[in-house]
Amino acid sequence: MERNKEKLISLTKEHSFIPHPEIIYAYLETEDRIYVVYNTYYVKELDSFPKNRNVWCFDKATGKRLWVIEEPPIKIEDRPTSYSGVGIDNGELKAGTINGFDYDLDPETGKVSNPVFTK
Repeated sequence: MERNKEKLISLTKEHSFIPHPEIIYAYLETEDRIYVVYNTYYVKELDSFPKNRNVWCFDKATGKRLWVIEEPPIKIEDRPTSYSGVGIDNGELKAGTINGFDYDLDPETGKVSNPVFTK
């Protein structure tokens, strides 16, 4: 997962199809996709998606948004939560939340599964 400000600027210049570049928190770029994590601190909702669905996946070649991640299934004391990052672990795509859970992330659908508390 990349958070370097200069690289974020370069990414959004190269891939101008990525919306809301001013609120990108981090991203993960693979051979054919870009996974963008939006900083929910600055916005209430992104293009009508709840702020806890703040990971979007784009096709690198076409710029098409392929999916928006599903809401985190586990909430603590009914507090809202959002995703804090995405990454590759042992060849598997993962998404982590601000409340300390890591999930397997299906790269084809944006669905999460197999929660593991890590913090």
